[in-house]
Amino acid sequence: MQHIGLNFMDMQYNNLTVESFSEHYNRYMVKQGNLIGHQLMTDQEIEFYLSKQEKLIRLKKESEERERIEQEEQKQLEQQYNNTYGYTDNLTPMQKGKILKILNTEENYYSNGVEIGRMTRKDFIKSILNNGGKVEHKKDIKYYAKNYELKIKKNEYRLVLQDNTFYEITKTEYDYGLYLINTLI
Repeated sequence: MQHIGLNFMDMQYNNLTVESFSEHYNRYMVKQGNLIGHQLMTDQEIEFYLSKQEKLIRLKKESEERERIEQEEQKQLEQQYNNTYGYTDNLTPMQKGKILKILNTEENYYSNGVEIGRMTRKDFIKSILNNGGKVEHKKDIKYYAKNYELKIKKNEYRLVLQDNTFYEITKTEYDYGLYLINTLI
């Protein structure tokens, strides 16, 4: 009868309350939160949980802190993923999703055979533009295919570095680069 009214936590961090003692079962009637029904527990079971309370409270706080940190990290990653400096603000969700998928694709970038690093397309474009690069749109580019046949490319979009070397980019990347040049750089 000594445990009636006692609140404690089980191993799954559920709050339990000892409500009454059943003479018929010779056990305590323990209620879990707002659930309907009761669990039956002996004195020894309740004493076992009581002996573990400090550890359970510490573990629960640690678990909640880890979860909070993970949620903050997820939120930061989501903000970083969605950050286009306003480029996608006035677009429909479908258009925005398509553009974000393209701009957040990670690539390995090389310059003259030397690896620059792995980064998203949008970060690479922004870093090149910040360092004096530009975007270009060329039309009717003539080139030779692998079979030495002369071909004409209707449109080619380029990210041009200061030394006039360039990376061929998509139209989406080109439009994003123009937006950055006109608004940020």
